[in-house]
Amino acid sequence: MSQPNGLFNNLRLYQVLGLRRTDATAEDVKRAYRKTATRVHPDRNRGDVDSTAKFQEVQHAYSVLSEERLRSVYDSYGEQGLEMYKSYVAFAESDEGGPALPVGDPAMLIIGACCLLGIAVGLVTASCVTIYLKLQGDTSASLAALLTPLWLIDVIVIAVLLATTTIAYRRGLPMLTSGRALAQGILFVVWQVLLVLRVDEDVAPASLPFGVVFVPFYVLESLFAVDAIYKVRPSTYDTERAAAEQLPPYPLHVARALSGTLARAAALVLIALKLDETVTVSWALVLLPLWLLLALELALALAETWRLPASQRDQAHLILTRASVGGLLFAALLLLFTTLVLDGTLTSWLPIFLVAFVLAGCFFCCCTCVVCAVNSIPKATAVDVPPSDEYGGSATSSRSSSSKAEGSTPMHTPASVAREKRDSDRSQSPPESQANESAPLLRDKRANGGVHSYTDVV
Repeated sequence: MSQPNGLFNNLRLYQVLGLRRTDATAEDVKRAYRKTATRVHPDRNRGDVDSTAKFQEVQHAYSVLSEERLRSVYDSYGEQGLEMYKSYVAFAESDEGGPALPVGDPAMLIIGACCLLGIAVGLVTASCVTIYLKLQGDTSASLAALLTPLWLIDVIVIAVLLATTTIAYRRGLPMLTSGRALAQGILFVVWQVLLVLRVDEDVAPASLPFGVVFVPFYVLESLFAVDAIYKVRPSTYDTERAAAEQLPPYPLHVARALSGTLARAAALVLIALKLDETVTVSWALVLLPLWLLLALELALALAETWRLPASQRDQAHLILTRASVGGLLFAALLLLFTTLVLDGTLTSWLPIFLVAFVLAGCFFCCCTCVVCAVNSIPKATAVDVPPSDEYGGSATSSRSSSSKAEGSTPMHTPASVAREKRDSDRSQSPPESQANESAPLLRDKRANGGVHSYTDVV
C-alpha cells in the first residue's frame, strides 16, 4: 500500500480501481471501474471468499471518484475527511440539522462558521460590557441603548430561524425543531422588551412588576415541562433504551427530566418575589433551587463517568459526560459569585463578567488557529499512484492522464498493447454503443449484499 499524499491517505481508492494518476478523467474512472469490477466480481471468483468484499470496495471507490464533490473532498482530506463530510451532509439534510444548513467545501464551511460565530461572540461580549457598566452604576444610559448589541443578535437569530422554518414548510419537512427554536427566540425577545419597560422609567413611568416581566420565561418553562413529561413516559423510556441510549434507571431518569424544569420555575418565582420585595429572604435561599439542580446533575454525571464503555458510541458519550462535569462546575462557580454579589459579600460584578471576557478571548484565539490550520492544509495536486496487487492487477494506464506524467516511459508488453488496442476500439465505437457503454453501472443490485450481476458490469 502506498504512502499518503501529503497529510491524508487519499490514494487508496485510486489503487482499488487501478488508476495510475489522481487527475484521471471521468471516462478513465468509468473504464477502470469496468475492468476492475469484471476481474473481482464474485461470479468469476467463486473460490475466493473475499471476492464479495473486494467487489463492494470497488463499488465504493467508484461511487466516490465518479462524483465530483465527493472526489474533491477525498483528494483534499482523505478517507477520514470524506466520512466526516458525509456525516455532516446527512445531518444537514435531516430534521435535526434543519433544511437551511449549507453544503459545500469543508474548508469554506469551517471558515464561514468561525466568522459567523466570531461575530456572535463579539456582540455578546459587547453586551456583557454594557450590562456590567449598568450594574456597576458607571453609566446613566438607558438599558434599551445598552442592549443594542443584543438587539442585533436577536434580529439575526430570529431571521435565521424564520428562514429555516419557512424553507422546511415549503419543502414539506418536519418543522418541530425549527418551530420550537423560533418560539423560544421570540419569547426571549419579549422578555427583553418587558425588562426594558421595567428598568427604564422614562420609557414606562408605570413600572411593571417583575412577576409580569418573567411571564415569557414561565411560558418557556411550560413548553419544557411538556417535553419532560413526554420523555418520562414508560413507552418513551423503553424505546430509547432499545435504541441503545445511555439512560440511568427509570426513577433517576424521571428525576433528571423533571428536576430541571421544576427547579428553574421555582427559582424564577422566587427571584420575581425578591425583586418586587414581596419576600425578604436572602439571595442564597432564593437561588437554592438552582443549587439543588446543579448538585443533582453533577452527581448523575459523576456516576456515569464510572461506567466502562462497551462500544465506540459509549466512549463518545463518556467524553461528553466528562466535559459536562467541567461545565457544571463552571456554572456552580458563576452561581456562587452571583450569590455573593447579590447578598453584598462582594461589591463588584467584575469576577462574573471577567470569566465571559476570558472565554471570549480564548474563543477568538481558537478560531484564529482553526482558520490558519485550514488554510495551511496542502492543496490536492495530481500525483502518480503506486500500483497495488491487492485487487488482482497493477495500475491501469489512462490515455489522458499518462500523457501528463513527466519523465515516465510506458512499458509496451503484449498485454498492455492488447489493452490499448481494446481501449482504442471502444473509443472509436459508434455513438449508440458509446451511449450504452457510458450508461449508469450501479443498478439492479442483488438482494445478497447489494452485489451487481456480472452482466451489469460487462
